Amino acid sequence: MNRLGVGARCSQLRSACPFRGSALNEWMVTYQVLVWLVAVLLSVSGWI
Repeated sequence: MNRLGVGARCSQLRSACPFRGSALNEWMVTYQVLVWLVAVLLSVSGWI
């Protein structure tokens, strides 16, 4: 089921090639969330 979801996602991104900006925006949001999570983990463990 997970693989099917990933496959559908990849085909969606590929079909959205002319609208590359929206896909890029989605990646930026994901990246920001990951950075935020890392910052929270570091602050909790006392690195910051």
